[in-house]
Order: sequence, then C-alpha cells, then structure tokens
Amino acid sequence: MFDNLLLEKNMDRISKCISIIGYIFICCGTSIIFFYGPSTRYEFSIYDVYPKYFWGLLISATFIGQLLIIKEIFRKSEKQWWLHGLIIILLSDAIQLFLPLIRGYHSTGIGDVMTEIAYMLDIIYSGVIGQTNQYPADHLIGVVFYWISGISLSDVTMIIPPIFSLFFIISMYVLGRNLFSDRRLPFLIVIFATPLYFGSYNVHFLPNAQAMMLLPLNLFILAKIIQGNCVKQFVFILTVMSILLVFFHPLITVTNIIILIIAKLIQRLMSDMDKKDKTKLPINYALLISFCFFVLWERGFVVVLKAPGPLISYLLGGEGASSIYESYSKTISTVSVDIGYLIRLAFNMYGQYLVMAILSLLCFGIVLFLIKEKSTELPFFLIFSIAGFFIFGFITFLLFFSGITFNFDRFLKLMMIFSMSLIPFTIMLVLRLRPSHSWVKISIAVGLFICVVIVSFFSTFNLYDSPLIKQANQQVTESEYQGMTTFFEIRDNTTPIIEHGLYVFRYYQAIFGIDSSQIQDLYGTNAIDHFGYGGNTTLGGKSGTHYLLMNTQGRYVYQNVYPEFSESWRFTPTDYNLLDNDNQIHLTYENGNLQVYIIVRSS
Repeated sequence: MFDNLLLEKNMDRISKCISIIGYIFICCGTSIIFFYGPSTRYEFSIYDVYPKYFWGLLISATFIGQLLIIKEIFRKSEKQWWLHGLIIILLSDAIQLFLPLIRGYHSTGIGDVMTEIAYMLDIIYSGVIGQTNQYPADHLIGVVFYWISGISLSDVTMIIPPIFSLFFIISMYVLGRNLFSDRRLPFLIVIFATPLYFGSYNVHFLPNAQAMMLLPLNLFILAKIIQGNCVKQFVFILTVMSILLVFFHPLITVTNIIILIIAKLIQRLMSDMDKKDKTKLPINYALLISFCFFVLWERGFVVVLKAPGPLISYLLGGEGASSIYESYSKTISTVSVDIGYLIRLAFNMYGQYLVMAILSLLCFGIVLFLIKEKSTELPFFLIFSIAGFFIFGFITFLLFFSGITFNFDRFLKLMMIFSMSLIPFTIMLVLRLRPSHSWVKISIAVGLFICVVIVSFFSTFNLYDSPLIKQANQQVTESEYQGMTTFFEIRDNTTPIIEHGLYVFRYYQAIFGIDSSQIQDLYGTNAIDHFGYGGNTTLGGKSGTHYLLMNTQGRYVYQNVYPEFSESWRFTPTDYNLLDNDNQIHLTYENGNLQVYIIVRSS
C-alpha cells in the first residue's frame, strides 16, 4: 500500500511537471505571435510566416495535453491532471484557429465566405433575410454577433468558425460522458475529437461547416432519449434542433435525417433480436417535422433533389460531369511524378482521414472477432457508430467517383465524426475484457498516443490552405479589399473585366451585398494561358477596351505553389514581363496586392 501511495505521488509530480511544460510552450508560442506582429502583405502560406520552432511548440503542447489525458485513461488520478491536458490542447487549438484574425487578415476565404458576408450585409441594410438567402441561420448569428460586438463583418467571419470548432470538441466530450458509465470513455472520445480534422471547415465561415459542428449536440440529445432520461423534453429539443438545421444547410439537414433513421433502424433491429428489450426510440415526430420543414424550405429541397442526377447517371453507366477522381487523374497525367510524391501529397491533404479510417476498419475487425467469440454484448452506440461510419464512407466513395455536385470530402468529414466514437468504444471493450493484462494496456496506450500524434500533426498542417497541399492561402488582404472598393467606385460599367487570381463578383458582393443591380456585369472572364503571348492571339485580342484585374496570388501562384512543375505553368515570369511592357496594356492602379490594367486594342 505504501508503495502504491509513493508511486501515485511520483506520478502526480511527473504530471505536474508535464503540465507546467505544456503551459510554458503555450506562453512561448503566444509570445512569438506578438513578436512577429500582423501581416502587411499577402502570404501564400501562413505556416511560413512563423519559424518552425513556433509550430513545434504548439504541436508539442498538444502532445503533452494528449499524454495527460491518456494517462488518466489508464491510471486514475485524484488531482484530475486530464483537465489540464484538455485545457492545454484547447489553448493550442485556439491559437491555430484564430491565427488569421491575429495576423490581421481582412478575412480568410476568397470564395463562398465573401458571399456569406454579402448575405449578412443585406440583412443589416434591409432588416430582412431576403428571398435568395438559403442559409439564414448562420448569417443571423453573424449579424447578431456584429451588432453586439461592434466589430466588422469580416472579423466576425474569423471568430464564429473557431467558436463552433471548440464547441464541437466540448460537445464530443459531453457526448462521451453520457454514452456509457465507464469513466474512461469520455477521455477516449475527447482524445480523438481534439485534433482539428476538418481543415477549412474549422476556420471558414460556411453554413455547412457550422451546421456540421452542431451534430455532436444532436447525438448527445439522441443518447439522452435512448437512456430514457426526460424523454419528452429531449425529444422536443431534438425536434427544435432538427428544424434549426434546416435553416443552416440542406445537406446537414439530410444528414441529420439519415442519422435519425439509422438510429431508429438499429433500435428496432436490437429490439427484434432481444425480445426482453422493450426500449423504444420515440423520434418519429422529430423525423417527420424535420422532413416537413425541409420540404417547405423549397430551395434546399430542390438542391438535394437535383444533386443525385450525376450519381444515378454514373451508376447506370451514363456520362455526366467529371468526378473528383477523373479530375485528379487528369491533373496527374499532365505532370511527371513518382508514386512516392503522390503518397506524400495524399497524406499531406488527407493524412488524418486516412489514419482514422484505417483505425476504424481495424476496430471493426476487432468487433467482428468479439461477435464471433460471443465475448460481450455490443452497446447501441457502438453499432450505431459502425453503421454511420460505413454508410457515410460508402457515400464518400460514390461521390469520389461520380460527378455529383456535392464534394466527396463533405461526407468524408461526417464519416470521421462516427470514427471518433467507433474507435473509443472498441478500445473500451478491449480494456473491459482484458482488465488484468498489463501488456494490453501498455500496447493500447502506446498505440493510442502514436496515432493521435500522427493525426494531430497532419490536421495541424492542412488546417489552412498552403503549398503543402497544393493550394494558395485563402487570405484576403486589407489593401486588396480597399483597392477593389476604389475600382468599383470609378470603373466604367460598360467595360468588360478579365480577372486573374481573384473573383471580381465575390468582392462586389462582400462590399455592396447580394441584392445589387450591377452584379450581372461583374462575372469576369479568366485570362487565357500565357496571356496569349507566343500564340495566335493576345490578351484582350478582341477590339475595344478591357480591364485586367490581378492580385498577388494570381501573379505568383505557380512559383509558390507548384515550383516543381515549371514546365506545366500556365503563366511564367516571362509572360508577366511581356505584359508589363505591352504598349497596349496600361497599369492604372497598384497598391502592393492588387493591380488594375486597362487593355486598349484597336480593331
């Protein structure tokens, strides 16, 4: 007994020292951020702005937090060092999530995010949602935040996504606490929920992303209903949440309906197999009301009805839009790369998903073994997690090879949510069945730590678009925004626009709102390859006057993102030299991040 007390005291000392080191790493990382100050120009990679030891500090702090939580799983401590581990991880995640705001970006997201800002502008200007606003819930949250805080809408779009991302982690922990009586399960779930798996969904203001972050809350409510705790109250809350998701995004609404149907079918199947089990899942009304609101919200319903067309065409052997697989294959065929390069790129882009998928399949194999051996009764949520993983995995597989309009990675992210409960449940079952086997505990602890370290590493370095994943940073600079505002004020509305590196209509929406009468004139055409120099035509080869708008990203993207494929660049430094010396193309405005040219060619 004395030896146990001494060992426990020593373990507490070690945990205390590790916790202090974790907090020191967080403080050092924060100091580095303030030392480097805000951004003054466009950055192709936010990862290159700070020294490597900055990222080393953040990742090391995350590893320390994970180690403290894993220790709690296998050796309970009276002083709850796991809580310090969770706080350290959340602080590390928060620093990563808020980096664009800290860096002083005007906003992050050069596509849909700017349109979401436009929808919020319309609500502020008109006081109503507007007929074209398909996802008003997220926009209303943004507007309320804007009114309460007084900060700009662009800053709002960099604050709300991190809040939802951190809420997702906390929701997964709360879900774990209510899934099973074993105290280890919430720690197992939270250890897999803390990495920032979802890339742009963690940091971009997108209704689909924010809605997805609410799904663990719905799963928690579902767990309460299954457990029979205040059933009527939680059924009502589930119904309200399901209705709310309709106004966030139609895809997540459909996802929620699928999840509830899966739960209902599994509950019915388990009841049929065990006649003594009289458990019921009274969610029929929640399902029906959710579906009715979804149908009444006509635009979302129409989008989902149209979406399966390419998938059906693909399954029947017809021709449709090109799939992600075909697009990737076409891109690879244009360059010369070896298999090692493709594997590295695949792990850079989807490393955390690949690791979690492999672990989930391994856990499924263990579950099949337990079923064969009849070692234990499988809990409802383990079967539910397996079903969700394979159903959304199958949808992901189909979307990857079909030309359906929904990107496959949306369902890939949903598949990961079920992995976050499938893997912990399986580990818990193994620990319960082999409680006295120390080698089992040691093997699981070491394997668990290695896996979460790998997952955290990949999720850190594909959180933001960068050359690591062959994408340019989604930064919008203040000077770019101001330059576009000036351009819209003084431009000739009858002059066509050629755009290179930016979407003119997105900027117009973000500045003036969606309901603008001039928006139809602002869908610019892309510059032709090499600006036509060396071919039979030149940029603006048509008679008349054109605007050419170019930003830093457009001008230098190939050198920074694809330096190893110079023979396949669509635009080279020579092309820009020819452009700058073309006597029919005149630079009329430049502010460091935006160039506006006027092209004047005679017929």
